[in-house]
Amino acid sequence: MPEKKSTAGRGQKECPSCHKIVGARLVECACGHRFETKKKLPKGWQDAGIPDLIAELHKRTAALEEFKKGYKTCADARKQVEKVLDLLHALGGEKGVLAALDYMESKQ
Repeated sequence: MPEKKSTAGRGQKECPSCHKIVGARLVECACGHRFETKKKLPKGWQDAGIPDLIAELHKRTAALEEFKKGYKTCADARKQVEKVLDLLHALGGEKGVLAALDYMESKQ
């Protein structure tokens, strides 16, 4: 087994978890640490606003993950979303649902 070097040379990097010197293109160290990969965007994507779309997708994914935490499984979360969508459809959209809730609250 090769000995651990003290500093990374050209084409190498140091694992922040185990401090072993590994190849620069390695994605996952033997210790299990996963290195972040930096990918260049294809030509024209920056001008087309693609990075903004990707950032928005990450925000929405985070919001969905937060919503899902309230349910035991993804299937349970999906069932709840389907119920809400059915309710929106039945009552004519968001304004209809809010009006119905306001009406129900006024009757309590």
